[in-house]
Parts: sequence; structure tokens; C-alpha cells
Amino acid sequence: MKKTLLAAAVSLLTIQSANADDFFIGLDLGKTNLKAGGSHLHDGNVDGDITAGFRAGFTNDKYRYYGILGGGLSSSKDKSYDTGLKREEDLRYAQLTANFDYFFPINEKFKAFVGPHIGFGFVDIEADSNKTTSDSEIASGLAYGGQFGAIFDVTKSFNIEAGYSHSWTNINQKNKYHVSRTDGSLAPTPTIEDKIKIENVSRFYLAANYTF
Repeated sequence: MKKTLLAAAVSLLTIQSANADDFFIGLDLGKTNLKAGGSHLHDGNVDGDITAGFRAGFTNDKYRYYGILGGGLSSSKDKSYDTGLKREEDLRYAQLTANFDYFFPINEKFKAFVGPHIGFGFVDIEADSNKTTSDSEIASGLAYGGQFGAIFDVTKSFNIEAGYSHSWTNINQKNKYHVSRTDGSLAPTPTIEDKIKIENVSRFYLAANYTF
């Protein structure tokens, strides 16, 4: 079922339209929040910094279909323990999706949009302390959801938009951390297994698009 949905999404983005749809590219800046579980420090709601995304696809007066690479998040947390151990943990998340938006014209310059998306989410965690360092393997899974917002046509070829996107993911798997001591000596447990889970991802963004 997942392969069928993804194949349909990819086909939608690659088929040349019979209605002479216009090609467009764009950049967005936004703030991402996700709900995670399983890691030592990133458990619950995680707020990220402002990050960029890239989009490209086809558009006409009624709808658009396009791909987005981005919607990422980077977060760092640390914690000190009574034993003198200080742990630092970096979480990085990125998303690649195929999107479809249907337009609702408001006037000659403004239009609203709403639509679904489907693709993949990727998460990586790096954990360090004042005694050990470890790197996790990248976890990935299906990401799907929807988005809505508004578009303002500055010119016939250039527009700006504001929107909100929400995704659910099925990233829920055991992760292996490869541990080594900072002084070069052998770690007591060179490999640690832990579970990483990403439940949902939300993002507010501003974007600029150029149509050819």
C-alpha cells in the first residue's frame, strides 16, 4: 500500500501536463516543531530553529503539484547528573514529500490553498558526554499529512505565500548508538540500542516562488 501511494505521488510530479502547466521553483523559511519519544533528552515536544526548504513543481490557475525537500529541524539539549556526567544530545530531522494544493481564489491577487502530501521523514541523533561520544544510525519512515495557506501574486511570475503544514510519521524503530570514550580508551558498552519515535511534525513557513 505504501509503495503504491508513493509511486502515484512520484508519477504526479513527473507527468507532463496536457494543460500546459507552468514550472515553478521556490524557497521557504519556517519554524518546525515535532513530537518525539524514545531518546534520552528529546522526549516530548521539540522546538527547532528556523530552517529553509526547497520546492519545485508545476502550477496552473486551479491547482499545483510539487515536491519539497526541507521542513527540517535541528535541536540540541544537555543535562548534568550528580555523578559528574554531562550529556549533550543533537537531533536532526528532514523531510522529502510530494504535495498537491487546490486553489480557492479570493480576488485577482490573493488565493487560498489546501492539499495533502506524502513522502519520507529522516531523523538522526548524536549523543556526547564529557566521558563518551556516540553516533546513531539514521532512522526513516513514511511521512504524510496536509497543508494550507494563502498566496499573494506580486507579479505574474513571482508570488509569496504563508502556510502551515502538519505531518504524521511511522518512524518507530530501534536505533544503534556506536559509543567510544573521549580519551580513546575502550568504552564499557561500545554499542547501545535505543528506540527513536517521531509521532508528528508541524511547520509554519513563509515562501517565495518564481514561475517560468
